[in-house]
Amino acid sequence: MTNSRSLSKPFNLGRWAVWTLYALLLIAAPLLFKSSLSLTMLSQAGYLVIICLSYNILLGQGGMLSKKSAQSSRKIYRQAAKTSG
Repeated sequence: MTNSRSLSKPFNLGRWAVWTLYALLLIAAPLLFKSSLSLTMLSQAGYLVIICLSYNILLGQGGMLSKKSAQSSRKIYRQAAKTSG
C-alpha cells in the first residue's frame, strides 16, 4: 500500500522569487541611500519591524489578541476622536 499524498510541499518558484527580490532590496537600500539620515531611518524601521513582529507573536501566543480587546480598542479610539475633534 502506498500513500498517494506527498509528505513534502512542491517547490514554489513564485515564493522564492518574491523573497529573493525582497532580500536584494534590503541589501541594495543602504547602497542607494547614502546620507546618514536615510541610513538612520532604514535601521530604525528595521528594528521596529522586528519589535512589532515579536510583540505580535507574544500577544498571539498568549491569547491576548481577541475580538473583545479589538472592540474595546475601537471604543477608546472613538472616544478620543470625539474629545479631540
